[in-house]
Amino acid sequence: NNSKKKTYYFKKDLILCAGNFGNVFMLKNFFKKIKNSGKSLCDHPHIGVNVDFDLSKKFFEYQKKFNFEKKIIYEKLFIKKNKFYFTVQLTKNFDQNSGSFFVKFIKVLLHKLKIKSFYNLEFVLSQGKNNHRFIKLNQYSKINGLNKLDVFYKLQKNELKNIKDMIGQIIKKKIDNFSDLVIGNHPCCSNPMGKNKYLSVVDKNLKVHKYKNVYLCGSDVFPNSGVTNPTFTIMVLSRRLAFYLSRNKK
Repeated sequence: NNSKKKTYYFKKDLILCAGNFGNVFMLKNFFKKIKNSGKSLCDHPHIGVNVDFDLSKKFFEYQKKFNFEKKIIYEKLFIKKNKFYFTVQLTKNFDQNSGSFFVKFIKVLLHKLKIKSFYNLEFVLSQGKNNHRFIKLNQYSKINGLNKLDVFYKLQKNELKNIKDMIGQIIKKKIDNFSDLVIGNHPCCSNPMGKNKYLSVVDKNLKVHKYKNVYLCGSDVFPNSGVTNPTFTIMVLSRRLAFYLSRNKK
């Protein structure tokens, strides 16, 4: 009966690995002691900027080629003290060796008119916590008697301005508009790890605060977002958690 509250007890370790949103859904619906779950939400925005031939040649002169993906010509990681880090990828907007002569002519014309460039700089930025990005329970919409989630994600004007200023300093050119702005690829940080129980959800061993045998594993435990696919980091955390439980639990 969904109208009655039930309490469940389990002796063995419980590991929740339902992803950034799934873990929040379970914690908020079943683990009422947890108040910080979903208070933060991050991603790593992908922002594209068109560049001309001259700028592309400069990058060719000073950067090594990066062949992880065919479309990526090179990639470089930037780390600045006291600031979030980011990568820059120089990518092709289209393959110059494909398509008919007419299609190639149109693409070159678009490039010359500075409507569409042959090359695109793609900035992938890490992201910190923000009061305008969070997850909470919807009090009215339910599934099988459990509250659904409402997700709030917003890039603030000052964030976009800072990003434009940063990119402008790199390419030595004022940025008015982005050619691409993509978010939502890898949401994370909704149940961050940390020492402070009032600001985090899990400790360094991924154990949920206030519970002796409940653990989380996924991108939701990241303290802040990275600049690439989080899969390998999640795999390492999973292995680390398995090693910790096997060594410390009987």
